[in-house]
Amino acid sequence: MNPNKILLVLLLLSWLLPIHALQLPALFSDNMVLQRGRCNPIWGKATPYSIITIEIDGKMIHTKAAKDSTWKSFLPELKLQKQYSIIVHNQNESIQIENVIAGDVYYAGGQSNMQFTLPNSIGGQDAVKQANNEDIRFFIVPRAVAYHARFDIDKSNSESIYDARWVMTDSLSSKMFSAVAYYFARKLFSDTQIPVAIIQACWGGTPIEAHSSKEVNAQFPEFCESLKIADRKNPNDGLYINKKKETPQFPSSIYNAMIHPLIPFGISGFLWYQGEHNWNHPLRYRKQLTAMINDFRAKWKIHNLPFYIVQLPGIGKPDSVYKAYNWAVLRESQQQAAIATNSKLCITIDLGGDGDLHPKNKLEVGERLAYLVNGNAQHRKMDIFPVFKSYKISKLGIILTFNQELVSKSADSSATGFIICGKDEQFFPAIAQINGNRVIVSSSQVLNPTAVRYAWGGNPKTGYYNKAGLPLTPFRTDKFRVTADGKW
Repeated sequence: MNPNKILLVLLLLSWLLPIHALQLPALFSDNMVLQRGRCNPIWGKATPYSIITIEIDGKMIHTKAAKDSTWKSFLPELKLQKQYSIIVHNQNESIQIENVIAGDVYYAGGQSNMQFTLPNSIGGQDAVKQANNEDIRFFIVPRAVAYHARFDIDKSNSESIYDARWVMTDSLSSKMFSAVAYYFARKLFSDTQIPVAIIQACWGGTPIEAHSSKEVNAQFPEFCESLKIADRKNPNDGLYINKKKETPQFPSSIYNAMIHPLIPFGISGFLWYQGEHNWNHPLRYRKQLTAMINDFRAKWKIHNLPFYIVQLPGIGKPDSVYKAYNWAVLRESQQQAAIATNSKLCITIDLGGDGDLHPKNKLEVGERLAYLVNGNAQHRKMDIFPVFKSYKISKLGIILTFNQELVSKSADSSATGFIICGKDEQFFPAIAQINGNRVIVSSSQVLNPTAVRYAWGGNPKTGYYNKAGLPLTPFRTDKFRVTADGKW
């Protein structure tokens, strides 16, 4: 071919193919923690068909940008107790990442109780003063929304100097940390001496559908119209929200801007504390949570990636009327979703205190999550929190069997947290007699009992624990109909 024609073809190709600066997502930055025990993905953008070289620990990895400018590769498994540098470069540009370590990385998501900051928790001011650990690191995802899934988070949405970058724990950075996530990380590190990293992506006052992908929300007819609106939007159209006055309600809006950019960063598991804003649809919630968990695992391409759900604590004034409560149904939905997805449930029913929607005892929540993670890592076959297994009606009352031995911490024998009913479905407080892993429940007001409930309410009485001090999981033996979604 004529040399001039070749030159002309090359010039035309250069005009047709977009020129992209070498780009890494914000997650790949100084002080990053990579999940130990696996070859972690790394990805970015560059000029189409350009060769990308990644250098780490004396190794060189080569990959090629696709036509759409994206590229992806995998890093070698990193060793603990060693700092790494990563250099990513092409022919013209180079990006260097310093102080990279291996550890256990957890996604911490949900709404206000996960967002609740460390200084505002009980003992939080002291925790902040004592916070000084380079092996506990946080990446706080800036709060943002979008109609369509984003490639990277938008740093312009940062609300503090600690957003959108990896930070090590000290008395300044820790003021911005999720209290639950920090107490979890501190306890886990104390127990294992392995670095712990938290990717914090939460937003108060938000429903689960805002955190779920388009594929999940498309399974629910009530969200289809919103998804159609999003589909009609140009990919560059922004979704604006006044963060001082509003919280995102639009389906998939948080997922698109805050969660999708994290996939498939190597993580050890998910911590999920959310549900309060779905209070009026507690039955649908079990389907939503189940679908979201399965979707997250599918998108991260790890089918058994651990998922830890914080079951909601007691909410509202202490119960005085024994009826169906939306909070009780929602907790049951959380439990059913955990069972359906082989996830772990962290029980906090006893931590509601005076019923504040935002209880300040986050230390216990975080440490119970760490206890769950440690138990999961040790492949314990049994449930860590005590759970109801079966029941039998007898002349003595209803005999309940549990998976573990129980102890009572209630000083008032009449305030057991158990309620009992007959065929009329009218519940009354019950007395309880413990014998190892069995409890006999009865009431002089119910001569022919048919069903028992425990801690089934808004902010119910509780008092039963296992020998490790972990609370009994709320339950009911009946399948009585409850109020329809949307009518609580």
